Amino acid sequence: MNSLLAASGISGIGDGLRQAAIPLLAATLTRSPSAVAAVAVAQTLSWLLISMPAGALVDRWDRRRTILIVNVVRGLLMLALGALVVSGTATLPLLVVLAFVFASVEVVSDATAQALLPAIVARSDLEWANGRLFALQTGTAQFVGPPLGGLLFAVSRSVPFLVDGVSFLAATVLLRRIRRTPPAETIHGRLGTRIVEGLRFLLRHRVLRVVALMSGFGNLMLQTFASVFVLYVLEELHSSAVVYGILLAVLAAGVTVGSLLAPRAKRRFGETAVLVGGAGMLGVPLGALAIVPNVVVTGVAVFLSGLGMGLWQVMSSSLRQAVTPDRLLGRVMASYRLVGRGASSLGGVLGGALAAVFGLRAPSLACALGMLVVVVLAFPALRPRVVAEAREVVDLDVPPSSA
Repeated sequence: MNSLLAASGISGIGDGLRQAAIPLLAATLTRSPSAVAAVAVAQTLSWLLISMPAGALVDRWDRRRTILIVNVVRGLLMLALGALVVSGTATLPLLVVLAFVFASVEVVSDATAQALLPAIVARSDLEWANGRLFALQTGTAQFVGPPLGGLLFAVSRSVPFLVDGVSFLAATVLLRRIRRTPPAETIHGRLGTRIVEGLRFLLRHRVLRVVALMSGFGNLMLQTFASVFVLYVLEELHSSAVVYGILLAVLAAGVTVGSLLAPRAKRRFGETAVLVGGAGMLGVPLGALAIVPNVVVTGVAVFLSGLGMGLWQVMSSSLRQAVTPDRLLGRVMASYRLVGRGASSLGGVLGGALAAVFGLRAPSLACALGMLVVVVLAFPALRPRVVAEAREVVDLDVPPSSA
């Protein structure tokens, strides 16, 4: 586990560097908003197109070997992009292609990491392990990496990508210490059949189905809010870009604190209370932005939203890993992520439409009301008895409470 934490920290810094540097590079190659947006679209498309096959392959392959290979590939891709920038041959079409390929490999890495964790720690320790992983990833990718990426890009456009590439290779060395994990599947059928099997398990499993829908709707609502948040800060709060950056850091701080507190909160209040409470806290506090447009109120609401996000991420991820048979982990995680990513892509459209028709406060209010309704509707399926039953039958082939 220590090796995984160290590797996540190193690669997290690289992720932050890349998140800051890629949009900056795109802006130096073109001033067309649609062309710059094409880079983000390419990354989103990879998640929508690759997630399901990636999950099925992760269940077939040795997960330790897979995560080592994909880290090397990601490192080489970033080093190649750095070399293109150094040589002056980087173009926007090349950047779009590299962004798509990199994000596709990242899909495999994400599914592998989520499926690998239960083989490293006991299922009873999943909240502890996920809490530290999420906190470390948030801290490095959102606090350390982006400002450092912007600084390094100002020094030399190629440096952030070269450092990111080296970070993946360094993380690979650390990940080699993880013990070997045999493939989860011993029977090799058609890929399409295996994909359908994982998706069917997710849809038939009452707890997983509800958690996936909650996650998808939560991503939809958060993106609805986030898509116009910068305009809310500038026009409703009459603040600056600096304040916007500070508020994003406050959100990240909330996520970090929530991730670390999740295991202790579970022991004190119970799994259902923290899971459902985290989902509600994720959106409900943001309703204050629609009522009181004030910087301090916004900061408190954003921190509480981040706190709820951290609690929800840790609890929902740990629950998915705990109630899914090992042979299906890759496919179930991929199906789950597909729901979340697909919903996120719609959130920006909804946020823009609501702001255009009802004003910049409307997305925050919609997010608050939407998450309140979701929590009320989802609670019956996440009662302590229902969740406990799901954990007890994790090794069975037929999911509990099928419907």
